[in-house]
Amino acid sequence: PKAAWLRCSSVEDPGRIFSFVAPRHPAFGAKTGPRGIFGHALRKLVEHVCNLLRPEAATREIAIATQIASELPALRADSVRLTQALLNILINALQAIERRGQVTVQVEPRPAEQILAIHVRDTGPGLPSEKAGAIFDPYFTTKAEGSGLGLWIAQQIAAAHGGGIQAANAPEGGAVFTLRLPLHQQERSGG
Repeated sequence: PKAAWLRCSSVEDPGRIFSFVAPRHPAFGAKTGPRGIFGHALRKLVEHVCNLLRPEAATREIAIATQIASELPALRADSVRLTQALLNILINALQAIERRGQVTVQVEPRPAEQILAIHVRDTGPGLPSEKAGAIFDPYFTTKAEGSGLGLWIAQQIAAAHGGGIQAANAPEGGAVFTLRLPLHQQERSGG
């Protein structure tokens, strides 16, 4: 393990670092795996992540609001990894707001697209257009306190679930990140 860590210590090669850390870290699925998450559990997961961050947000007069559809479908997802991805996106949104603002988490099923969308909107300054293409790159950050890994990790987790993350400036100001996850498909016979 020590030799492997030394080979992966280069900042220039995040892919090797990820391949070393991922199998050993619960956020990336160590000893866990995709399971069915049903609507009530997904609602609790989203509320749990929001509740974790509300005390810190309150010290900066930032409100965290949720808008969760009343009927949520099942997902095939690892709850630990999904929690980490959502936490990273929310932390990013909170860091975008210096003081006094709001982060809104909206969860909506899109059956026609066979996805569940989790939108995280903030009232921060929005995404700088000249850097929008780099926000999911490892080690990219515009913040003094950021490592530049949070959104990259969230994207890796979304991709591992067959989904993805999109980022855009919201028409009313601020940014919106959309975590898209495929809806649970019934297992094929023989599996």
